[in-house]
Amino acid sequence: MTRTTPPPPAIDGVRIATVGTSLWTVAFVVTLVVRPTLVGSNDWRVTAATAGVGAILGLIGIAFLRRFGHVIAAR
Repeated sequence: MTRTTPPPPAIDGVRIATVGTSLWTVAFVVTLVVRPTLVGSNDWRVTAATAGVGAILGLIGIAFLRRFGHVIAAR
């Protein structure tokens, strides 16, 4: 008995990256909105930096997937 491998699922990488980038952007905005209550500590800066970098890397990922997504999907 031989097994045939099922075809890979159709995944839209741009949509996944867009959702992730949107969530990082929302986290960044929420951090800036809540910042006045956290001014006494520097924790808000770490949180804002993390969310900001996540949003920026997400935008880079979206651009990469739009440019090279068809090459990746062809493999």
